[in-house]
Amino acid sequence: MVGIEAVGELFRASCDSIPRGMDFVVDEVTDGGAGALSVGVAWHVEINGLPFPNTRGCSLYRLDPKSRKLVYARDVVESPLKPGEAAFGLMKVLVPLYLKLNEGEGASAEDSSSKEDNKENSGGSIPVESVFLWLVAAGYVSWLILSPPNLLAPGEPIWAIKPETLQEVIDESVNFFYVDIALDALGVSPLPSPVCNPVSEAFFNFVNAWSFMFLPLLLADRRSEGLNKVGFWSVQMFLTNAVLT
Repeated sequence: MVGIEAVGELFRASCDSIPRGMDFVVDEVTDGGAGALSVGVAWHVEINGLPFPNTRGCSLYRLDPKSRKLVYARDVVESPLKPGEAAFGLMKVLVPLYLKLNEGEGASAEDSSSKEDNKENSGGSIPVESVFLWLVAAGYVSWLILSPPNLLAPGEPIWAIKPETLQEVIDESVNFFYVDIALDALGVSPLPSPVCNPVSEAFFNFVNAWSFMFLPLLLADRRSEGLNKVGFWSVQMFLTNAVLT
């Protein structure tokens, strides 16, 4: 909410929506002494005089030093989920991951300038390792999807796909994550659910799930800046084995 009228309307709507018998009870107030511009409040909710579960909270309010009007308010309500010691285990996993994904975020302008200078001095040449990996990737993709049928790689190349193979891909796409099958069982499916080989269909959905898990990792990778990540990911949704490898 921005502006006096909007905030005032929010407060009025909040007060009008409080049902009869519901009270906010102040447990403790701290104001920092005389002349302080901020106040902290610990509170809980009671229904007809009985404490209501999971309704404890804390609030912080701050006044403008000149106008003495309310300029900041923050309310934090007790979470119904209390993981306890499990939260520390989760933090041990997430904090190092966050630091890893954001390493170098606070690099100074001097460091950035130094990197640019090194890049200019190298003439913008591509590292030998990158050239080698790109050649290996190009060779693998060519072998996988362009080699003659059952000669070098099993299956059919992209230029000689059989109609039944293409139909199988279409049918499994219709059954994407078994959504259409569930809708068909409920009688609300917009398309008839085709019958597919259960093993092939399960593997198809497993690969799609792998592709979805790959997307956040790709977006967070700072070493691939400049790459059309969404375009790359969209292609690998159809050629997962070739692209991801």
